[in-house]
Amino acid sequence: MMIKKLLLSLSFVFIFSGCKKETDVAGLLVGKWNYNASSYEYNGKQVREAANDCSKKSFIEFASGGAYHGESYGDQNEHNTCRHSISDQKSYQYDAASKKITLTGGKRTYAYKVISISNNKLVIQYISEDETLPAAKDEYIR
Repeated sequence: MMIKKLLLSLSFVFIFSGCKKETDVAGLLVGKWNYNASSYEYNGKQVREAANDCSKKSFIEFASGGAYHGESYGDQNEHNTCRHSISDQKSYQYDAASKKITLTGGKRTYAYKVISISNNKLVIQYISEDETLPAAKDEYIR
């Protein structure tokens, strides 16, 4: 009888800790993330390109209600100011089973795989329309 109670208690711990982890990922996603770097494979080697002064201004932001806001900056223009290339507001959903963020609204839907996430670092990878993962991974920090 004691062993049954112990096994039952342990099974609840595993069930609830497993659910909690995925819930935590969705909770960790909420907030503003600043672009930090991209990494990809080139000629069999892993390459990491750190953000430059302009691309460091780029960010993505997830609100707890499902709203997404992103701003992207490219290189400097002829006036030595950073070129603002994208301003985007969409809705998002996070699917814990596939670790997938889906952005909807406007003409296109975008999907990203969450490669890793912590309190201060998010690494995502764009999923192309044919469901393949291109080589590049984007890193964001808080």
